[in-house]
Amino acid sequence: MVSGARREKAAAEIGLSARTFRRWMDDSGEVQYDRRPEAIRPKPATALSPEERQAIIRVCNEAPYASL
Repeated sequence: MVSGARREKAAAEIGLSARTFRRWMDDSGEVQYDRRPEAIRPKPATALSPEERQAIIRVCNEAPYASL
């Protein structure tokens, strides 16, 4: 769009409707961030490590909790 492309054509080029593109704009006219469901996003800083995940699964499978 910096080079003068129309919003509708730019949106269509990346697989968005013009309405979706307008919804994603903030008050200043800038695109907030990529809200497409299939967009690649960084792993959250609070994500569980594989070891933490396995520890949770192990506890959930213990006898007192297995029937919950």
